[in-house]
Amino acid sequence: MADYFNLSNLGVADSGFDGSSLSTGDIRRKYNFGDRVSELAIAQDPFFRLLSKASKSATDDPSFKFATKRGSWHKRYAYCIATSADNVTWAATGAIVADGTATYYLKMATDYKNSGNIQNVYGQSNNEIKVGDDGTQPQFYLPGQVIKINLCDTTAGTAQTDYCLFKVEGVTLQDSDGATSVHTDADAAILSGKFVRTSSKTFLTTVAGDMAADSVYASSAEALEAKRSYVVGSGLEEGSGYPATWKDQPYSNDYGQTQIWKTSMAMTNTARATSLKYDSSEWARVWKE
Repeated sequence: MADYFNLSNLGVADSGFDGSSLSTGDIRRKYNFGDRVSELAIAQDPFFRLLSKASKSATDDPSFKFATKRGSWHKRYAYCIATSADNVTWAATGAIVADGTATYYLKMATDYKNSGNIQNVYGQSNNEIKVGDDGTQPQFYLPGQVIKINLCDTTAGTAQTDYCLFKVEGVTLQDSDGATSVHTDADAAILSGKFVRTSSKTFLTTVAGDMAADSVYASSAEALEAKRSYVVGSGLEEGSGYPATWKDQPYSNDYGQTQIWKTSMAMTNTARATSLKYDSSEWARVWKE
């Protein structure tokens, strides 16, 4: 009996470390199962971790719909595409009369959709949105607003050297007839008002007539930013009553298709009825996985 407890007589089979034999050995060693069973968490499996990082999730509709919300407050910009001293004769380039006394007219257009605030993506030419396209009419202008107009040294220049401030007194919306010209047939807003800050620079940083030079191929910072006009304040009179308002539409709708995964599963009634040590139902275990 003493030989059984002599460690020098124990072989590899007594430990099972060789990976090929699970014999308990001469001393009848018991497996230490313990009272707990652990399994790999399916949500932490590398494949499912990859899917979760790809923003995939279960849905109850194989052809699902979703909405995207893009805020409108940071999108209140447009381009001054034409000016007029009488609201009859318009000029896309040239000098403006910013004397601060006479009523002047500015035609403003922009390059993003007012429904959903969908804009161009730098470097992508598919479905590009040109200044004055259908559905781009700037609808955020209100009487009493003060907007900034960028100025430059030469006709149709692009380098901003100064600016003037224009107080909006009236707004008229102009619809496009489908033409691509941003001068006469653009979706635009015609603003009437006066300049409240004048400048010695009298040339507009205008936008090209067909947006060819200011397309999505041009960097926004290099070609477009110097020409954008922003709402910078308001000039409401005391006791002037309730101001006007506008309604924005920040939502755009889209749809997608689900990817369907299929796993075959078959089992006899005998296997389903068998009670196992670690899972009470083999069918439930397979179905869960």
